[in-house]
Amino acid sequence: MLSKIIIISCLSMLSTAYNETVPVEIKDGKCLFTWELYERGTTFNTKLCRRYECVSSPNSNVGTMTVIGCDREKTVRKHGIRCRNYYEPGEGFYPYCCRFPVSVCEIK
Repeated sequence: MLSKIIIISCLSMLSTAYNETVPVEIKDGKCLFTWELYERGTTFNTKLCRRYECVSSPNSNVGTMTVIGCDREKTVRKHGIRCRNYYEPGEGFYPYCCRFPVSVCEIK
């Protein structure tokens, strides 16, 4: 039953799983995202298996965190899902890990 709920919730995320942009607050010229500050141009991976980049204007108090890719290596746990491998968009789909085949995830 749990797996059905997860899959249903994922399908609604399909269109936003990649190239997602999140508005963020700027403090001291840095993007404030997930309670941490990131320099402009900084890329990092979140627990959602997405690679974000901080985009902000030098003198603005608003900016965006933009998804620019998927994590190919890190093993993470999110909502009971363990992700083993990550692929570029279009090579399958599973939630929280951008797009990649369901077979590489295990629901715990």
